[in-house]
Amino acid sequence: MAFGADDELYRLGCDKRVYSIRPDDKKSQWSQLGGDVRAESISASHDSLWIIADSLQPMKFNQQLKRFQYKGNKKGVSISVGLNGVVFMMGRADSRPYAWNEAEESWKSIGWSPVINIGAGHTNLMYQVEPRATSKRKNQIIGK
Repeated sequence: MAFGADDELYRLGCDKRVYSIRPDDKKSQWSQLGGDVRAESISASHDSLWIIADSLQPMKFNQQLKRFQYKGNKKGVSISVGLNGVVFMMGRADSRPYAWNEAEESWKSIGWSPVINIGAGHTNLMYQVEPRATSKRKNQIIGK
């Protein structure tokens, strides 16, 4: 699950499709987003919704077109969205952290060590958990 703009709530269904609901609207029901796209991972912020599709490719939801669009050519296993367009992904092939570079429309490696989990903090810090249980590190990533 993930919260987006105006507290809209997103979730993956049992069918791996993305659904949304507006909790402030008592008549609101879960509605499917983005057509037939299926996802493995989901993350959102007030300005964007991202998934790792079942093809393991990252996708961003386009509000105007009402569909998901592939972003870059890197495969991932998990994704974490921060503020102001900051997005982190754990790479599929190497388990390393990557950051989305909107200007270049590509994923940039931001660490040399494999990680087992990543997260974006409210100040655009990337939190990563490395395979050694005692090693936790955070890297500051400057947003746009």
